[in-house]
Amino acid sequence: MSQYVNPNELALYGLNPEALNSIAMTLQTAACIAASESMDAYFRGRYPLPFTAWGVDVRMRAAHIAIWLLLADRGRNPEAGYDDQINLRYEQAIKWCEQVQRQAVHPNVTFAAPASPAFNLPAVLTSPKRGW
Repeated sequence: MSQYVNPNELALYGLNPEALNSIAMTLQTAACIAASESMDAYFRGRYPLPFTAWGVDVRMRAAHIAIWLLLADRGRNPEAGYDDQINLRYEQAIKWCEQVQRQAVHPNVTFAAPASPAFNLPAVLTSPKRGW
C-alpha cells in the first residue's frame, strides 16, 4: 500500500496549519492512510498496485480527502465559512478518482511491472512444410 500524502503536507493543499494543532499526529497519519486506501479502491480497477511514484495530482486529491476525514472527526464550524470549500474539494477528489477508474483522467503515476505475466499469451505452433 502506498501513502499518497503525509501529515506535514496537508497544509500545502488547503488546510490552515493551525487547524492541525489540536489534532494528534497519529490521527493525522491515520487520515492520510485512510485517504490513500480509499483512492486505491478506485485505482485498483485500472492499475497494478502499489505505485512506485505519483505526482502532485494524486497527492493533492489524497490531501483533500484526508482533510475532510480529519475535520469530520474533529468537528467543524459552519459559521467560519470554510466548510463549503472542504466539502467541495472532497467531492471533487472523489469525482476525480471515479474519472480515473473510468479512464477519463490519466494521473501521473508509475507502477512496477509485474515480474511475470499473470496469464499465458497465445502461441501458434505449425508443422514443418510439406512441399505442396
